[in-house]
Parts: sequence; structure tokens; C-alpha cells
Amino acid sequence: ATQLYPSDDPLTFTAPNLQYLLDSPAELSAFMERSFTVSDPANPDHAPTFRVALHHDGTAAELDRFAGDVERIVTEMVTVFGEFPSFETGRYTFIADYLPTASGDAMEHRNSTVLSSPGALRTRHTRLLGAVSHEFFHVWNVERIRPRSLEPFDFEDVNPSGELWLAEGFTNYYGALILQRAGLADLENTLARFVSAIDTVRLGPGRQFRSAVDMSRLAPFTDAASAIDRTNWGNFFISYYTWGSVVGLALDLELRDRFPGIALDDYMRAMWEAHGRTEIPYMVEDLEAVLAELTDDAAFAQDFFGRYVWGRDVPDFERLLAPGGMLLRKARPGSPTFGGVQLRYDRDGATVVGYTTMGTPIYEAGVDRGDRIVSLDGRGIRSSGDVLSVLRGKRPG
Repeated sequence: ATQLYPSDDPLTFTAPNLQYLLDSPAELSAFMERSFTVSDPANPDHAPTFRVALHHDGTAAELDRFAGDVERIVTEMVTVFGEFPSFETGRYTFIADYLPTASGDAMEHRNSTVLSSPGALRTRHTRLLGAVSHEFFHVWNVERIRPRSLEPFDFEDVNPSGELWLAEGFTNYYGALILQRAGLADLENTLARFVSAIDTVRLGPGRQFRSAVDMSRLAPFTDAASAIDRTNWGNFFISYYTWGSVVGLALDLELRDRFPGIALDDYMRAMWEAHGRTEIPYMVEDLEAVLAELTDDAAFAQDFFGRYVWGRDVPDFERLLAPGGMLLRKARPGSPTFGGVQLRYDRDGATVVGYTTMGTPIYEAGVDRGDRIVSLDGRGIRSSGDVLSVLRGKRPG
């Protein structure tokens, strides 16, 4: 299973150039296989083939259901951009390894993706579809709508990029949105994902120090790498996946509110026409220019990018979500906390095993990773239940 070009020999494949070769994963295993075609909305005569190569210890029936849901994702996602790109071999390949010995990961490639997880389809079917949705969106966004900072990609050195908030963050937003539109997720879980992202950005102390662009440039230190500051990195970084998804949600809602008939799909389609179909790499300034042209409102585009992309403001989601019938409010107003922190308990107390979050009571008290907590309010603590018992008798402040 590979995106490499086939030949008359079933075990001989080629690549048009070195970059394509290095970008092409290949699996040789006893995988199961299913294929389907989906008609291109822009050209009924164009119907690419999609191949699902699944290596797992499950059943053929589980693969049938999985391949059927992958087809639903593909069919729904192409409506965002209005057309499929040109797959050089005429097909796209999903290479999936769901085995107990596998590591959890997913990676996009030009005409394929690799998906791996120790989880099984019989127990994690819906969660595994999330990675499928995310990676397939990359067919357009990143593989063809590419940041100039990643062009050409350097396999021997880092490629710092200030555009990953869109490349990965918008992809993260659409990964969840497409599952919802395709009927593969329920509204409660979809909204919970959005709210979790909003909380992370709104409450994360890292926003005091860096913008979404700045966070994107930190990818070489945070994406599948060891953090450069093991103790306090969490206080200075917010994932560009998360921050970008929040920017995407905000822009989607702002467009719907301010410009009737326009939504984020229209922006992504405009990006596809300007930079995807043409494969002309973009910079952040180009992203703003496309928004200005789409809305015919350069002042709006400049303000949005200035506040939420280059700046560190958080959109007013209470206002933005209200027209959709959604009320955003505190989950547990009046409940006490000393700050989310990882504790390891033993018979003599608890050890702080993670960083403490800037601005929380436990941080302000000077407690940090590696410290020992022997008592709270004069009471010994040996479990999370002991901590909750102390907190229940307190009020914030």
C-alpha cells in the first residue's frame, strides 16, 4: 500500500522526483483492503479512487463499516472546496495500522495518509475516524495550500513556520466539523471539543507572551520533540493546533454574523483558488488579503488578523455563539480550586509531578514541580478524595 506510482510489476513502484519519494510511505503486510470512488462535484467525469488498506486484528465486517465511514468523510469534505485536487496516480490511499503494538500517530502525505493506533476499531471506531477526518483535510490544506515557509520542505533541518495555526489549526477545526456534518459525531461531543479549545486559549497563561503566529514558530520544540523547558513550558506555550482551531471557529462565526451568505467554507474555497489549485505558496499577509477580497472589507480583515492572529486577544464567543442558540457560561461558578496540577499520592502526602499553572493559587503559593505537599488546611492528604474534602469547605478567595 503506497502512493508511489505503480508499474506493470505489482512489486515495482516509482516516484517522479526525490521529494515525492521521501514523502511516500509504503506498507508491506497482510492488510485487508477496500476501495470506493467519489464523483467530483465540479466534474462528474472525474471520480478518484480511494483505497483503504487496514492492518488490524479485527474482522472484515469492522473494515466494511470503517471504509463506509471513510467514504462519508471524503464525500462530505470535498464540498468545502468544491472539487478534488488532481491525484497524480488517480487515487488516494488510507494506510491504517490499528494494532496493540502500534504507536498512536497520523501523518498526511500528498496522495495518502498513515494512521496508527494501539486501539481497535471495535472499541475506538469513532475516535479513530477523527484522525481520518483531520488528515484527509490536509489533501487541500497543507499538501497543496502550502505555507511558503515550508516550501521546499527541508528533510535535514527545521522549517520554522508562522502559518501552522491555519495549516494545522484550521484542519483541526474542520476535522471535528466534518464528522458532525457527515453524521459521524453527536452535537454534544462536537461542542465539547470546541469549548475545550476555547478554555485552553482563553485560560492558558501562554497567551500573555505569544500570538498564534509565535506559537506556530515553536513547532520544532514542541511537535514530537522534547520541550526545551521541562518545568514551565506549559506556562508559555499553547498548541497551534488548539489556538488555530479557535481562530477558525471565530472566523467562521464572524463571517456568518457580519457577512450573510459567507462562511469559513467560502474562505477555504477562496484559498484553494488562489493558492491551492495553483500551488502558489502563501504567507500570513496573503491569508489576510484573501479574507479582505472575499468580504470586500479590508478593515475587517486587518482588524481580525491584528487582534487574533498577530495579536493575543480572545474572540467574544458569548456573542458569537448566541445566534446559534448556544449559551457560553462558567461550568462551576463559585467552586473552589487551587489550580489544575498533577499529584502523585503516597502514605505521607503528595508530590507535584507536573508544572503548576501561572495565575492559579498553588502557583502563587510558590509550589512547583517536585515539591511535597504534606497537608492542606492542617489535614493530611493521601488521595484526591482528601483534597476534595478540604476544598468543599472553602470558597474562592
